[in-house]
Amino acid sequence: MKNIRFEVAADGIALATIDMPGRPFNVFSDEMIDELDQLTVRIAGDPAVRGVVVTSGKDAFMAGADLAMVRGFTTLRLDKTADEIRAVFPRLNYALRRFERLEVPTVAAINGLALGGGLEFAMACHHRVAVDGGPPGLGLPEILLGLFPGAGGTQRLPRLTTPAFAARMLLDGQPVSPAVAHAAGLVDHLAPAAQLLDSARAIARQARPGARWDHAGWQAPADTEGFLDGDDVLEKLLALAWMGPRVAHCYPAVGAVCRCLLDGRGKSIDAAIEVEVENFLTIMLDAVAGNMVRTSFLSRTAAPKRAAQQLDAADGGVRALYVNGTAPARFAGRFDLVDDLARADATLAVGSPGPAVRAEFAIGLRAVDAAPTGCPVEIRYLGDFETVEAVEIAAAPGELAARALAIARRLRLTPVATPPGDAGPLARLLVTARRAADAHAPDAARRGALANALDLGALFARAGLAHAESDGYTAADRAAGLAILRELADEAAACLVDGLLATPDDIDVLAVTALGFPAWSGGPLSFLDMIARGEVDGLAPTPGVTPSLFYSE
Repeated sequence: MKNIRFEVAADGIALATIDMPGRPFNVFSDEMIDELDQLTVRIAGDPAVRGVVVTSGKDAFMAGADLAMVRGFTTLRLDKTADEIRAVFPRLNYALRRFERLEVPTVAAINGLALGGGLEFAMACHHRVAVDGGPPGLGLPEILLGLFPGAGGTQRLPRLTTPAFAARMLLDGQPVSPAVAHAAGLVDHLAPAAQLLDSARAIARQARPGARWDHAGWQAPADTEGFLDGDDVLEKLLALAWMGPRVAHCYPAVGAVCRCLLDGRGKSIDAAIEVEVENFLTIMLDAVAGNMVRTSFLSRTAAPKRAAQQLDAADGGVRALYVNGTAPARFAGRFDLVDDLARADATLAVGSPGPAVRAEFAIGLRAVDAAPTGCPVEIRYLGDFETVEAVEIAAAPGELAARALAIARRLRLTPVATPPGDAGPLARLLVTARRAADAHAPDAARRGALANALDLGALFARAGLAHAESDGYTAADRAAGLAILRELADEAAACLVDGLLATPDDIDVLAVTALGFPAWSGGPLSFLDMIARGEVDGLAPTPGVTPSLFYSE
């Protein structure tokens, strides 16, 4: 096997070490799923194996599924039937169940990060031991990308812990520490890092084989809180969703998780897995998951590389920084702030540069709706700089652009390149957002209803438009919200035509991450593609016109 090393010790305890070559993290790719099945067959066929320890050859245990593969699943809806799609995506789910049914004890030695499919693999092992004192690194973050755990996670987690604990992990997407996981029952044992494998081997020598739910007479942990009971069960579940209960309806995966928890309860594990598979199919048939995986993960992750290519910028290597003006608080600890221009790797002008700074050597930092700095290169943002996640790098290719890009990277900001000039794409979209909101939702109460209808709260907030907290919305509110999104999408397309951004990915990442365009849409150009494919209720494609799509899926 290319990705899994397998050794059997003299005492019959095998060690399966996952270590994908050429990757910083282990992930479940098609090839890895194939090798998992090969591992299962090898263990089952070797009478010398009395137990198995699964661990990682990297610092992290496993980071989940290969999202490029998952993204491919989400596009199958465009030319495959539901039955054809169902035949493809549950491979990992069924492979883990086959591994789980091995007749020797299996122990996951979780030596670091275990996310998504990685944690699902650990849950499919009969026992789990993690590093004592480790940071929060055990999680199921799929919901943050419009997905949910589709390899048994929605069914094993509540059987290991409690319905309330499982619901929180599944719906808020936040990781927990090994200590919290141990207290909840997700992890069986904790061990110091240096003793992790020895502890796992000792468990494998003594433990009973088989998953607990496969043992006769096993009963699920009692729902002592009555969390999944009562007329308010959906209200309790939706209150845990990361995006908030008012807009959870915009994200189909939230409802799917709720159905998995409620409909899988009380069933055998195999029947419960089928509940999960059927619900996963519903999100594979919807555009939202694909939109979010593409824009919020794949395109956003690739943004620094795209910006570097567009700006012809190698790593600028900025550490020592001369700041003309007041340095933002988030610079602390990330740069050496110097007061001598000769010692600086770069000069940053916050606002208008002072007389001590030669503009041709300065990089400007400003909000998109503030006055230009007059610098040849600008880093531009929308909102509070201490909390922003993405910025424009307005620059011509060259060394100064490379330094601006290096500053953004050191601050862990998502950079998007745009040509130099006073009005970049964010400024144009901001003006459009304010104009469209004024036309369709001129008061805070109406904007609150529109925010509920289409998850527009972040967009209104970043445009400086108050919206009232309220419950519910009407069909008219949704129509008004769609009109705002359509105007913004048309302006985004114009920015692309005008050369302010190089690719659809750039403008969608910038609009979602910086402007607050709703994540479910994948961004304004992705939204136009949804309209063209007839995937937005209330906005029909133009009759008789073959759509010209921004993304060829």
